[in-house]
Amino acid sequence: MDQYVKNSIGARRKVIDDYYTIPADKEELVSSLFAEIDAMGESCKDVAEFETRFQSEFTERYNALFTQLKIKASVTANAMKESLKQKGSKEIAKDAAGMAAMELKSAARSAARRAVWQSDPDSPVRKAEHVENQLFQIFSSFKKKD
Repeated sequence: MDQYVKNSIGARRKVIDDYYTIPADKEELVSSLFAEIDAMGESCKDVAEFETRFQSEFTERYNALFTQLKIKASVTANAMKESLKQKGSKEIAKDAAGMAAMELKSAARSAARRAVWQSDPDSPVRKAEHVENQLFQIFSSFKKKD
């Protein structure tokens, strides 16, 4: 097998081994998938052919594994530790406060705009609300009545 193909398969395997816990009922699924990937890798002349075939034959199944596996708790804890190392608690609190202030400012602007638009009976918002209410009434009439 081409060395670059081995490296590509190894990198994909390493992501799963290092960052995810494989439940007992999924071990067979993971090992059979990688056995198929290894067999396909053996038949490829180079990494370009391997990646092209992997994309068309295995990407969907490989990506589906991530929804069936659980992220290791140590990975989550390490990510939090790294974040704290990179930023001190004061910086994190400052960032959180800044984000909260931005959200409040945005909400206040939206409320002010809405109040202005709603005060004008010919505003596009009022017209859109009227159309929305009419559509709701029309579609509500189609609902199955118990």
